[in-house]
Amino acid sequence: MEIYLIRHTTPLIDKGICYGQSDLAVGNDFEKDSNEIIKSLPLRIDAVYSSPLLRCKALAEKIISSSDQLSNCIIDERLIEINFGKWEMKKWCEISHEEFKAWEKDVVLNPVPGGESFS
Repeated sequence: MEIYLIRHTTPLIDKGICYGQSDLAVGNDFEKDSNEIIKSLPLRIDAVYSSPLLRCKALAEKIISSSDQLSNCIIDERLIEINFGKWEMKKWCEISHEEFKAWEKDVVLNPVPGGESFS
């Protein structure tokens, strides 16, 4: 069995903004970017799983629409992006240097203030 992990395409948000669980729409290059992703996938796909967020579901649905075998995508809440807590939707440059340094020491285990760790 082969599993392909695909990150969503660029969302519709200014560069330099911290986002995780914010439900952002797909960006202006969605058609071009999603078509390139689909070209890199094998012809036969048995299942597509997606986060419930719009930017993820849009790509999953586009992959399904390009397939002859699939009719729906499996939405799984466990795939939702990281909760960036009080950093969510802030400019990276506005985030406290001390908070960022504390998180950066171990991004896997250290939670974001008011949010969660990668683990």
